[in-house]
Amino acid sequence: MKKFLLLLLLSTSLFANKEALDDEELRLMYDSFLYTKDLPHAYKVAKDAVTQYPDSLFWHQKLADVALWSGKNSEAMEHMIYLYQHNNDPALIEKIIKQMLASYQYEKALPLLKNEFKKDTHHSHDDINKMTDAYDKVGRPEDAIKTLQDLHKKKPSADYLSSILELQMELGDIKGAKKSAKALSSYNDASPKTALSLSKYYFLQKDLQKSYEILLKARKTKKLEYTAYFERLSDFAWYMNDEETALYAALILHKNDKARMEDLSRIHKVYKKTDTSLLRKISQVAIKKYQKPTLFLEYINQGIVKKEFKEVDSLINKALTDKDSKQLIAKDARFWLMKATIDEHFGRNDMANEDLQKALHLSSNSSTVQETILWNLINHHEYEALAKIVGDIEKQKTIS
Repeated sequence: MKKFLLLLLLSTSLFANKEALDDEELRLMYDSFLYTKDLPHAYKVAKDAVTQYPDSLFWHQKLADVALWSGKNSEAMEHMIYLYQHNNDPALIEKIIKQMLASYQYEKALPLLKNEFKKDTHHSHDDINKMTDAYDKVGRPEDAIKTLQDLHKKKPSADYLSSILELQMELGDIKGAKKSAKALSSYNDASPKTALSLSKYYFLQKDLQKSYEILLKARKTKKLEYTAYFERLSDFAWYMNDEETALYAALILHKNDKARMEDLSRIHKVYKKTDTSLLRKISQVAIKKYQKPTLFLEYINQGIVKKEFKEVDSLINKALTDKDSKQLIAKDARFWLMKATIDEHFGRNDMANEDLQKALHLSSNSSTVQETILWNLINHHEYEALAKIVGDIEKQKTIS
């Protein structure tokens, strides 16, 4: 209560009387407004505090924070840059650049990026990509090439050459790309980035075999998080009928939770008769991540063929209790046919009949659905219902 009264008194002093408050009082107000999630008033306190204490790094930081939280990105950047200019914190400049790129302030970010590149001796793939992307966004990819060429002259690197080659190919600079590809090849670098760039170059030159051979050089890379490389390897190897390599890449993507639907389909095609556990996992990924029930339905069908009824029954029940999965599989007549098989196996004949009716409703013209229902009625000696179904089918044929 005392804290609230003090806050009220201080607020009145700041907002109504405009009297200068000391630093401790301002900090108390700022913290109190943040505690109550009152960002507008916290922003006002920080703003006035910077006016009263223009050299305070503490208040520039607080104003930068609350401005950012309030969606005032440009103002936040001004104070973050002030902080960097006065304490030269590497972590802060990284934060500034990241925020500028996130808020599409590419022109402002470029000088900072270039300055950082001049200071450092090593740059990661992400650092290089940030700079080249910023140049691309402002329509100056040629300047990105020039900057990378200057950096390469000072400290030769396959990473710089790979990025230069990529940009030259995008710009259609055939002569420049040829020169860069030759220089890059001399490094004998087996990194995923180099392999991707050179492979793309020779692919565009219509030399598929060389393109693929270069891509394979990075096959044993320990950088398993390099998603773009393994996606390319999976696709190219599959195209080249190199099933082993395609599966190797697809499985790495799957383990890293990066597998695309085509990767899952490739795994399923090869392992559908050998690795039940793996197939169950990828069928569930296909449903949850890509909303594709096909692999799940094929897995259930395979379980029925193998007479693994108990496991299939459990999977069906789990799928039907999951809202997203149910919406997908309930639209497919094949699912209800297979569920009917399971229900009948366990003596749930009424449920099996309901399953078949749902399948018929979804696909009334399907001969498979019709035949399944007819045989089910014959097996259970339900001749009256059988006569009705046959009559309905004949009517449909007459109408069509």
